[in-house]
Amino acid sequence: MQHGKEHFLQKIEKIKTTYLSSAEEEYEENKLGLFKLLVSYRDEIAEEVDLPPYTIFSNFAIRNCCTLLPGDEASLSAVGGFGKSKAAEYGEAVLKIIRNYCEEHSIELNFVKEKKKPKPKSIFKKSDTLSATVNETIALVKSGNSINDVCKIRKLAQSTIEGHLALAVQNNLIQIETLMEIDEIEKIRSYFSASSTDLTIARKNCDNKFSFGKLKLVQAWIISRKNEVLR
Repeated sequence: MQHGKEHFLQKIEKIKTTYLSSAEEEYEENKLGLFKLLVSYRDEIAEEVDLPPYTIFSNFAIRNCCTLLPGDEASLSAVGGFGKSKAAEYGEAVLKIIRNYCEEHSIELNFVKEKKKPKPKSIFKKSDTLSATVNETIALVKSGNSINDVCKIRKLAQSTIEGHLALAVQNNLIQIETLMEIDEIEKIRSYFSASSTDLTIARKNCDNKFSFGKLKLVQAWIISRKNEVLR
C-alpha cells in the first residue's frame, strides 16, 4: 500500500515537473525568475491550506502575469485566469512579488486604464424641451383623468398618449405608479435585461402580452431610475 502511494506521488511530481518545465520554456530569461517566484508562492499557499496548487491559481494565470506584468489590482483583475475574486484574495501578495521583481530587473509595469461607465443615453426629450401637446397630456393626467379619458378628451390614439406619458415618467413629472399597477410594472420590468432597455427585446420576451405603450412607459421608468443613480 505504501509503495503504491509513493508511486502515485512520484507520478504527480513528474507531471508537475513536466508541466512547469514546458511553461518555463515560453519565457525570456528576465521573466523566468518571476514565473518561478509566483509558482513558489502559489505552491506554498496550496500546501498551507492542503489544496492542489491549481485551485489557488493556475499556471495559465501565472504565465499571463509574467507576460502582462500588472502593476495594480485593476490590472491584475484583467489578467486571464485571475479575475476579481482571485485578485481580492491573493492580489496584494502577487502584486508585491511582481513589483519587487520588476524594480530589481528594471522592467516596466503595465496598468489598465479603467473605463468609465457611459451614462445611458436618454431616448426621450428633456423636461425643458417637452412640446405643448405633451404638456397638455401631462396636465390632464395630473388633473385626475385616466389614460382613456385623456384619449377621448384629446381625440388621440392611446399609443400617442402613452408616448406623451413616457416622456413625463422619464423626466420625473409623473410617477408611473399613478398610471399602472405595481404588479404590472414589475412584470413588464422582468422582460427587460439587466444591461439593456431595448424595447424590441422586451416585446419579444413578453410575447405581445402587453401593449407597446405600456412597455414604453416601463422603459422610461427604468431609464429614469438609472439616471437618478448616476446623478
